[in-house]
Amino acid sequence: MPVSFRTVKRISRGNVFASDIAALDVDSLDEALQQAGFKHNNHIGTKRGAWEIFLRRNYHFTTFLPSQSGNFANRAAAVYHDPGSFGDYAFMTQPEAHLDLEEMASNAQHISSGIIESLPLRFFGWMTDENRSSFIRDGKVPLYLGGSLLAGFLASTGIAAVTGNSNTAAGYFMMLEGTFIGGFATAGAGLTTPFLSYLFTSAKVSNAGNYAFGKEVTAALDANLALLQTHKVAEKAYSALASSGLQMGRENFWEIMTGLQKAKFSLHEIDDKLSSQPGFVQALNVIKPYSHELLSA
Repeated sequence: MPVSFRTVKRISRGNVFASDIAALDVDSLDEALQQAGFKHNNHIGTKRGAWEIFLRRNYHFTTFLPSQSGNFANRAAAVYHDPGSFGDYAFMTQPEAHLDLEEMASNAQHISSGIIESLPLRFFGWMTDENRSSFIRDGKVPLYLGGSLLAGFLASTGIAAVTGNSNTAAGYFMMLEGTFIGGFATAGAGLTTPFLSYLFTSAKVSNAGNYAFGKEVTAALDANLALLQTHKVAEKAYSALASSGLQMGRENFWEIMTGLQKAKFSLHEIDDKLSSQPGFVQALNVIKPYSHELLSA
């Protein structure tokens, strides 16, 4: 059964960047996935690039508070790499979705052949390249086309003058006009072709509602990495507090640290009840050196 228009849009906007993940500095989505507990599972080569499939199952991490759960949901993720383009394409199973790696591999191949590696998308990717987009944005395309028509008019006039045959000259100019108008018609068709490609491809994607696409993937990774980072920082800062000789319960320390994190370390935003807790100043002093790590989380 064909999927919804909303899913078509989600699939077509799947291109993402590692820089979309704010919690940690990572060079690639593959690295972010591995730091979030995913393990590489499969490599699928395509005509122009390749898919890397990752799987996270029964992943557990150490929490700062023993009473807290340190489990991440079972998920699978697919990242597409093309050496000739910038950014990556990614999709991931929703936390509650059943993991079917064969279905995921099949969907990946449908998406790459029908969308990512399709001629329309590659053409529009070429058109949005920085140099070419500035060429379009600066109005040079109309100028170029207008110049072509003017050159054609002058050439046809020259042909008429030399040959004395105005019909030949007029025919030459009409050919140029046809090329000019045909170019606009082709461009108009090019605007609809990617959409049709997305529509037909998305209809082949099995259980599309079970997947997160594009920035939904980086948002999920960001949340995972931020949580891991918070627990790691808490452990380091608490050790520094213990080394200073101050005794404080882990629950109280966690409350102070997460309160500071929520207030973005602005003393004006901190709740009076939190700042009046015994040992608040000492805890602030050992946590503050890690503020940049917590703010990014």
